[in-house]
Amino acid sequence: MGQRTLDSAEKTDKFVKFLSEIIKGSLLIKIYQKEHDEIKNINKVIEDQWKANRKTQQTFLGAAPVMETISAVAIAIVVFFAGYRSFQGVLSLGQFVSFLAALMLAYQPVRALAGLNIGIKSGLVAVRRTYEIIDRINLVKEESHLPDLKINRGNVEFKDINFSYPNNVQALKGVNGTISGGEKVGFVGVSGSGKTTLLNLIPRFFHLSNGKIIIDDQNINEVKLSSLRNKISLVSQDIILFDDTVLKNLTYGYEKASKEDILQACKNSASQEFIEKLPEKYETIIGENGVRLSGGQKQRISIARVIHDAIENLTKNKTTIIIAHRLATIKNCNKIFLFDKGKIIDSGTHNELIDRSKIYSSLYEKQILN
Repeated sequence: MGQRTLDSAEKTDKFVKFLSEIIKGSLLIKIYQKEHDEIKNINKVIEDQWKANRKTQQTFLGAAPVMETISAVAIAIVVFFAGYRSFQGVLSLGQFVSFLAALMLAYQPVRALAGLNIGIKSGLVAVRRTYEIIDRINLVKEESHLPDLKINRGNVEFKDINFSYPNNVQALKGVNGTISGGEKVGFVGVSGSGKTTLLNLIPRFFHLSNGKIIIDDQNINEVKLSSLRNKISLVSQDIILFDDTVLKNLTYGYEKASKEDILQACKNSASQEFIEKLPEKYETIIGENGVRLSGGQKQRISIARVIHDAIENLTKNKTTIIIAHRLATIKNCNKIFLFDKGKIIDSGTHNELIDRSKIYSSLYEKQILN
């Protein structure tokens, strides 16, 4: 019963995740005309969930007739024995009726015991799944005794980095590389080659236990997490905005920004013009995840949020890493790292990689032709 309950819980979990992905990706599904494929997929997920739930209910309902039969036989034996003793004169008629009434009153609680075991096992499965999450050791946490990260030049060094996700899929294999402070660097490679994983290790979204990331001679695992992330700004391809005003989204994480800082950031991100045209300007509510804005407007607000401080020194001591899906966007980078199957297989300028790397030149040619 426990295993069936666990299977049912896992299938329900899969169904909820799949449904969430379908809703979020509805526009993408439509544009690529994958409706029929996704309908087949969700039918399969629903069928798996239904089968798992059916097995659980079959076990639950199957126990009821057995318990009913056992209870009926037990009651019949008791009544027969009591009646027999009554005929012998050991029990009076009143005692017999009282005994029978007490037996009938006890029947329902005894019957309820049939589902008790199933309920307990279902609860234990839920508790086990919950404690598996609670008991996970969080290795990425603030440790107050560690020193703050101090940025001098902004040099970044990757040393012998190996990283695997919890499902044992190895994403990075022996990655080494150096980025000089102030450089603009591009990460390129096919999907799944390790670009995003390496980038996510820098702000410690994941714990790195095999290898080192060094920023200005400081191991990022040996400095305060807050001080590390305070020195990093991120413009993600997945833009996150809150159902609040434009101003609140612009100053998220930097509420002390002055009006001048905000205006300058908006100018630099080319967002000031469209903000001024909004009904309430900076006090306009943009809706859940910026639903009332266009894609380009959301991107510009995200960029403006990143460049909130030190506007006059946007490039000074700033090391910029760009994950490029279109190689034309990184042609002018100081250095480009080429990823393949979890490794950095080459690095150099755009022209250098075009001349010596077949993989890079092939990627570039395919994009030019398309």
